[in-house]
Amino acid sequence: MAMTVSSDSADVIPGEGFTSSGSNRVVKLVKSLRLIRLIRIIKLYKYAVKTNTEAEEAKLKEQQKLSANA
Repeated sequence: MAMTVSSDSADVIPGEGFTSSGSNRVVKLVKSLRLIRLIRIIKLYKYAVKTNTEAEEAKLKEQQKLSANA
């Protein structure tokens, strides 16, 4: 059983069906801002994780120094 695609079928993009041509620009802007915000959150998370691991490494080094002196 083969499926055929008619040439008069419309392409459907999720989330784009409710927009008119005038508000299409606004939708693209909002999506861009959301992407930028997400990227900034990811960068902040990576920085926090890096800082946390560096602090843990410093504590371990301090503990090793104290145990070596004792």
